[in-house]
Amino acid sequence: RDLHSFPTRRSSDLGNRKTYRVQGNSVTISNLELSELFLMSQNAKRLSITGYSDSRGNKKIRLQVARLRAESLKRKLIARGIPPYKINTRGLDGNYIASNATALGRMKNRRVTVVIE
Repeated sequence: RDLHSFPTRRSSDLGNRKTYRVQGNSVTISNLELSELFLMSQNAKRLSITGYSDSRGNKKIRLQVARLRAESLKRKLIARGIPPYKINTRGLDGNYIASNATALGRMKNRRVTVVIE
């Protein structure tokens, strides 16, 4: 089975930091989660969105994919009305939260985090 076809869920919720799983090059977030994130973001000074990848493939491509994942959530928030100047995005390689030796571990490492400041 293609791991990208699995449903995605928020994997953690730690105060001002939210982590979301991804599907392919974009974050998959429910309408309820997006609404919650929008409401939390309205009065924020800044949102820092970071995309991550697993360890497979070329490092340059992994960084590009990670950045695309962060940008996909940025576009969704802008569409909801969050001003673009409040949102910083970046892609990172590394910072793995699970082993890349298994398909499940790689799936956990492909994620997007949001820090609300």
